[in-house]
Parts: sequence; structure tokens; C-alpha cells
Amino acid sequence: IPMSASQEPSGVFGQWLKLASVPGDAMKQWETWLGQQLDRFVRSESFLQKAGKAMEGSLVFKAQMDRLMEQSLRNLRVPSVGDVEAVYGRLDELERQLTRVSDQLDGLERAQRQILQRLDAQAAPPTAPAAEPAPEAKASPKAAPTAKAPAAKAAPKTKAKAKAKAAPKAKASPKAAPAPAPTPEATP
Repeated sequence: IPMSASQEPSGVFGQWLKLASVPGDAMKQWETWLGQQLDRFVRSESFLQKAGKAMEGSLVFKAQMDRLMEQSLRNLRVPSVGDVEAVYGRLDELERQLTRVSDQLDGLERAQRQILQRLDAQAAPPTAPAAEPAPEAKASPKAAPTAKAPAAKAAPKTKAKAKAKAAPKAKASPKAAPAPAPTPEATP
């Protein structure tokens, strides 16, 4: 739409419209000119002072709004960001403590296992080396089975003795523990 001279916009916008219709170098020249003007304005002392004051004012305003919001949330009994962060901090500390306690318990468990293994090794009787079978037994594969020592005749069980045998060894009293049966090697 063609405009008359009285309707054409003036100022920077008018210059831009004139250059927009001109292709190529004119547009680049205009961009360069505008960049220089803006750069000079932004680097001026008055702009920097005003921008600094505006930034300070916005920080003060934000701090006031944060305090007001915190107070409003406290009045409504709703947890604030600070409250939630404090809870997360406490949870992190509890998690670290729990990890330390768990590691200590693992160490105690390993130590207990080692102690129990040593006690079992000390309490277990030494095993005698197995005697080699007689040469006659090797020669005939159909040899008669060796006779076992006759078992002692078991006394009739009473209910009390049956209960004592069924009870776990850890709970049985030393008086109620049955005497060990003699082994065939021990008897002459």
C-alpha cells in the first residue's frame, strides 16, 4: 500500500521501512547502524546505573515476597520450601547414619562368624587317619560283610525321656543331657 509523505512513519521505524524495501547492502548497513546505536546506549553510564538500581530493586522485592509467602504458608500451616529442605537434609543425615550402622553390623557379623568357626575348630575332636583295609578284603569282592559290634539294648523310653531328646540341645540342662554312647574302639 503506497503511503503519502505525510503518512510515512518517521524515526528509526521509518528508516527501517525504507530499508526493508531496498534489498541487499542497504539492509546490512541499517543492521550495522542499529547495532552501533544500541551498543552505545547499553554501554552508557546512565543506562548501567539505572539497570543496576532496577536489579537491586527487583532483588529486594523478591526477598520481601519470599518472606511474605513464607509467613502466609506458616499461617496456613503448609510447609514452605525451607521446611521441606530441612526435612530432606535430616533424611540425608539419617540415611548416612543408617549406612554407618549397617556397615558396623556387617563387620560384627563377620567377626562373630570367624569366632564361631574358631570355637568349632577347637571343640571338634581331631579326626584319626582312616586305617587301610586288610589285604584279604581286597582280594575277594564277594567277601562276607564285616560284623558290626552288637548294639546295646535300648531301655524302654518313657514320655519324659522322649521329650528330653526332642528338645533342642541349646535348651537342655546339663543334667538331662544323655551320656555319649561308647564307641567300639574305646571298649576293650
